[in-house]
Amino acid sequence: MALHRADAADLATLSGWIADARECLRWGGPQLRFPLELPGLAEQLAMTDGNSFCLREAGRCLAFGQLLVRGPHRLHLARILVDPAARGRGLGRALVVELLAEAQRRRARIATLNVYRWNPVAQALYGSLGFEEADMPGDEAVRGDDVVFMSLELSGRC
Repeated sequence: MALHRADAADLATLSGWIADARECLRWGGPQLRFPLELPGLAEQLAMTDGNSFCLREAGRCLAFGQLLVRGPHRLHLARILVDPAARGRGLGRALVVELLAEAQRRRARIATLNVYRWNPVAQALYGSLGFEEADMPGDEAVRGDDVVFMSLELSGRC
């Protein structure tokens, strides 16, 4: 299983993973409309060349995530999502590890992400990879008390 740049077929696959408007808002933010529809979805996700990725197995996307530029040396992991039918197989961890490796290839020094407080499984995953809760930078959009901002120093990582 390897990281690939997401394409239209991947978007078609992941659009079926979002069950309702509430889940869509939590995953993608207020700019996404539910149900997710392919025409315009890449634009709603602000996909640019090289910022959206999938882990594929047998050609099928099983996990999706984005790397968003948040400064000259900071990349932000966003919209992490695993196929509901494939959860529990370590795909979230594998995706984040691959995204961090890609961030390092791009010479990022810091990786950041947001995670909901009510999602202890994700918080534990990110913590096990070295992410620590941090103060959200002043230029970041505040999403409320239910969101934890986490940061990871990439220098010195393998």
